[in-house]
Amino acid sequence: MKAKLLVLSTLTAAIFSMSAGANDLYAGATINLIDYDEDGLPSTSLTSLSGIFGIKVNENFSVEGRLGFGIGDDDVNVFGTNVTVEVDHYIGIYGRIGTQVEQFYPYVLLGYTSGESTASALGQSFSGDDSDLSYGVGIDFNVSDTIAINAEYMNYLEGSEAGSDYEISGFSLGARFAF
Repeated sequence: MKAKLLVLSTLTAAIFSMSAGANDLYAGATINLIDYDEDGLPSTSLTSLSGIFGIKVNENFSVEGRLGFGIGDDDVNVFGTNVTVEVDHYIGIYGRIGTQVEQFYPYVLLGYTSGESTASALGQSFSGDDSDLSYGVGIDFNVSDTIAINAEYMNYLEGSEAGSDYEISGFSLGARFAF
């Protein structure tokens, strides 16, 4: 896992250094409606807020980083016990490939996300973290040359925990501002 992070960090630094000053920088924020689904357990619906920072390498490719944290938890009943689940934080780096079609910019994302969440019940808390390959699709609507409204679906993490498969995915709405 550390090798993957090192490769991604090196790739990102190389892309940023090759294109610094020559292309568009952008930043934004999104509100994310995240679903946590695990085999044999009830699904949870969580809310998070994330900041986005990116650089447009060319007309069709951008590299962006995201940093998010939970702003809404969910209570579920697990085997007769009330459990509160929340997103603590997450960070990711992604390649974004798309094309301009009039005022719209549809795109796909591929990257890597690392995150942590907490489950609390009966006065006890358990935090878990994971990282994985992430992918998604989205669309920007360009309001002006520097402002875009955004909608996106993202599959953040998939994996196995104690023999049970899980998936963390969700929809987001936000805005981006070019510099």
